[in-house]
Amino acid sequence: MSARKGLFSYGRVGLTLTFQYEVGQRIIAPVMSHMRCRLSVMCQNLCKVEHRFVINGSSFTPPPAVDVSLVRFTPLIEPRIQLPFNVIEKFVRHLFHHRNKYIRFNVGTLFPKDLKPLVGEVFEKADIDPELRCTMLSVEEIGRLCTVYHDMCDDNMGLFEYDYRARTKLPKVVSAMFVD
Repeated sequence: MSARKGLFSYGRVGLTLTFQYEVGQRIIAPVMSHMRCRLSVMCQNLCKVEHRFVINGSSFTPPPAVDVSLVRFTPLIEPRIQLPFNVIEKFVRHLFHHRNKYIRFNVGTLFPKDLKPLVGEVFEKADIDPELRCTMLSVEEIGRLCTVYHDMCDDNMGLFEYDYRARTKLPKVVSAMFVD
């Protein structure tokens, strides 16, 4: 859907899909909901999502042990966050990785140790309080944070490729740009 290929190359093709009840609730979860997650943000960035109704699990053969949600996806004319999908996906993945921590910690995982001062700049430029938790942010606020991060990736070669779990350092060329 984000690449506008295949079925979605013809325009705004709506989808009506069934999901396990809890997954459907996560997809439509509003700001401040304990169900809000990465899936919520990624779906709501690309589509208007609506929970239509619940189908009792006993309506199926064989009957599953859970109920089913019917969710309607109506693609937006333009995504709410106007950035490449891989940038949004990486940022939102990091943002929700430690969902009970302040977003300052989560965004900090996107930066190597020598570039940690940039974390404060992200919040300053996006005008977002770093003491919030990820479930408190709207798609638009996440978009502002993503945009600042994307701009920093453009300015700092190799930053987008950094993975804090890999325990690798940025190339010396990049690190040298930040040493006085």
